[in-house]
Amino acid sequence: MEVTSSIREEDGKTQVTITLTPEEVEQHVKGYFKELGKNRIPGFRPGKAPRKVLEQYFGGHKAVFEDFAQRIVEDVTPKAVDDKDIIFINDPDFEDLSVLVSGEPFSWTVFGKVKPTLELLTYDPVDITLPSAEVSEAEIDAQLQALREYYYTFETIDGPAEMGNYVKMAITCTNKDGEPIEEFAGDTRLIELGQGIMPAAFDEQIVGMKADETKEFDFEPGDSDDFAYMGEGPIHAQVTVEEVRKKKLPESDEEFAKALNVESVDEIRKQFRDVISADKARALPQLKEDRCVAALALRAEGKAPQSYINYTRDDLLRNFFYNLQNENKTFDQYLEQNNLTADQFQKDLDKQAEDIATENLALDALFTAREMEITEEDIDKEFEAVENGDQIRKNWEENGRMAFLRESIRRSKAVEWLLETANVTEESTEPVIINEDEAPEAAEEPAAEAADENSAE
Repeated sequence: MEVTSSIREEDGKTQVTITLTPEEVEQHVKGYFKELGKNRIPGFRPGKAPRKVLEQYFGGHKAVFEDFAQRIVEDVTPKAVDDKDIIFINDPDFEDLSVLVSGEPFSWTVFGKVKPTLELLTYDPVDITLPSAEVSEAEIDAQLQALREYYYTFETIDGPAEMGNYVKMAITCTNKDGEPIEEFAGDTRLIELGQGIMPAAFDEQIVGMKADETKEFDFEPGDSDDFAYMGEGPIHAQVTVEEVRKKKLPESDEEFAKALNVESVDEIRKQFRDVISADKARALPQLKEDRCVAALALRAEGKAPQSYINYTRDDLLRNFFYNLQNENKTFDQYLEQNNLTADQFQKDLDKQAEDIATENLALDALFTAREMEITEEDIDKEFEAVENGDQIRKNWEENGRMAFLRESIRRSKAVEWLLETANVTEESTEPVIINEDEAPEAAEEPAAEAADENSAE
C-alpha cells in the first residue's frame, strides 16, 4: 500500500492519497466474498457458492464491487491516515475513487482540515508565581477564624439594624402592577443585610430600623438574575421588624477547643497545619502545571482558529456527557447541582474550549521548536501502564487511534520541560479556607444553625 499526503492548493486542506496494490485488492475482495458466502444461498452449502453466483444473488457484479469499494475505503482509511500521523478535526471528504477491479490497483483520496499551528513569541522557560509549600501562621489563623465563623451564635441588639446584622422581619411585597409576590406574602424571614440575599436597594431601606417598627417603601430589584422572579420594579414592600441580631463568635480559648472535642487551641492549630500541608502537597503540582501552560499560551501569536476551537469544544462535550452517564446523572441534574443555567453552561464551555485549544497549540509549538522527539519506548510505556495493554494497543493500531496517543505524548513532554525549567517566584497569597469536613468538629451543631432553622416561620 502506498500512502502520500500533501496540502491542496485550492483550499489549504490536507489530503491523503491511498493506493492498494493488486495483491492487496485481491486479498480484500477474497475476504469480502468469504463473508458473503456465509449466507444461505439456495442450492449451495455455506461457503461453497462461487463468486458469479454470489454476485448474481446480491445484485450483480457492479453492485457487489461498489459495495466492496466502499468497505475497503472504510476499512483502510483510518489506519492509513493514522500512520501518516494526521488527525482531521472535522469529517473528511473523499474523491478520486477509482473503479474497483479484482487484481488491479485501487486508489482514492481523503481530505479535510487538520490541526493548525501557532507560533510563540519566545520558547524560553516561563515565569510563574506559586504559593509557598510551607504553612504560614497567617494561613492557620485564617482557618481558625473560619472555624469560629462556622460556630457563631446570635446576640439580640436593641439598636438600629446595620449592614452585616441579621434582621428577623415579616415581608410583604407586590410588583409594579400591585400583584402580590408569592415568595413574600407576609412570611417571617431572617435575612443578613448586605449579603445579596435581597436586592441592595431593599437592604438599604432596612438599615436603621429597630424591633417592632413597620415601614413601607418602594425599591428596584436591580439587574441580577437572582431577583428576576420579582419582575420589573418598582417593587412595593411592607416590612415589620421583629428582631435585630448580630453574630457573636466564640473566643479562641480552651473552652472553645473542648467544645470541639480537642484538648487545646494549640492542638486545633496543629490539626489545621497538617491538613493545609496535605492540601498543598496535593494541589501545588497541578497548580504549577496549570500556571506554566497558561503562561506559555499567553505567548501565542494570534488566536486558535475557530474550527479548532469547535473541534476542542466537541471533544470536551463528549467527555462531559460520557462522565455524566457514568455517574447516572442527567444534564438538568448537573445544572441544578451547580446552580447553572443552560446559557451559563454554554458560555463556560465556549471559554474553556478557547483556552484549551490555545494551550494545546502552544504546547505543540514548544515541542517542535525545542526539537523534542517521541521514541517507541515512550509509546510502549503508555500501554505498559494499563491493564491489557497489548490488546488495547492492537485495537488502537487497527482503528487508527495512535496519532491521538502520539499527540498526547508530545504535549506531555512539552509540559515536563515547562515544569523542569520554569522560573518560580513564591507569592504572598490570601489563605484558602479548607473544606469543612476536614476541620475539627463539635459534638453538636452550631447554636446559630439551630437558630436559623427555627427563625423562618
